[in-house]
Amino acid sequence: MSRTHQYDCLFLAPHLDDVTLSCALRLLKEQQAGKKILVATVFSHSISLLPGKDLYENRRLEDKNAAEILGMGKPIWLGFRDAPFRNWFYWSLQSIVLGNHKSDASLNDKILTKVMLLCQEYAIETIFLPLAIGTHVDHRHVHQLWCKLPSNTNIVFYEDRPYVFLPESLAIRMTDIQADSVKPDAVHLESDKHNSLRSFAEGLKEVSMYKNLLKNKRERFRYLLWAGRKLKMPLREARLTVEPEVIATTKLEDLEQIAKAISAYKSQMKMLYENLATFHLESRKYTHSLDPASIYAERYWKLVR
Repeated sequence: MSRTHQYDCLFLAPHLDDVTLSCALRLLKEQQAGKKILVATVFSHSISLLPGKDLYENRRLEDKNAAEILGMGKPIWLGFRDAPFRNWFYWSLQSIVLGNHKSDASLNDKILTKVMLLCQEYAIETIFLPLAIGTHVDHRHVHQLWCKLPSNTNIVFYEDRPYVFLPESLAIRMTDIQADSVKPDAVHLESDKHNSLRSFAEGLKEVSMYKNLLKNKRERFRYLLWAGRKLKMPLREARLTVEPEVIATTKLEDLEQIAKAISAYKSQMKMLYENLATFHLESRKYTHSLDPASIYAERYWKLVR
């Protein structure tokens, strides 16, 4: 295949809002540095109730609007179905974040094929993948591409927002995927496992997305049991080594542009943040933990080969 286009970065989103939610500042910074960027969403479709009328048609329009606000070209949609529309098994939060149906067995290879075609066509140098914090099955599928991509590919993981706002969620995920940070202090895991689980439990009641999605007490209890088991897991030999990088801004115009782009996802806003004020509150709290001098910050984890 001839390389008719040269791009520096490919950001892979599990869903139609994930890269904007998690990487908006990075998108702005990369463009300011003169880099050419592609954003591709893997699970961009649902089902068609009428011929040619996909239920996610409006969500894709929201995605296009958000990309324009951030100065990006039209996003790429790879056409895979969101988990609940692939299999009825995923019609509960517990199944989505803790399960993995056997019908997904060949899904990773199918995704890899399409991603490799993009990399070849656009001569991609660096790929941004989700860490899959929160363990949504679709995020896990996209994350797992890292071990199948060519060894000369630069891979950077981004922290999934707003999942990462839940205390201890990053540490749980890093333990789960056997990731070793070159700066261990960047991953917070309380030595007192009881207090760690308490922080996690309190976060389920405070972080907007979890308040909205875990209203069922039984599901919340099962999620707590799962977290408790993860927090007790012994350290295992590292499978991948990562190096953290925090990017931040003190410019109000950057924050306003990011907030406007996130607000473009009108169909998702209430579930994710309730409203824009809550977005600012939760983002500011997490930013303070990364860079107290900034008004907005994001953290990335570069795979060390």
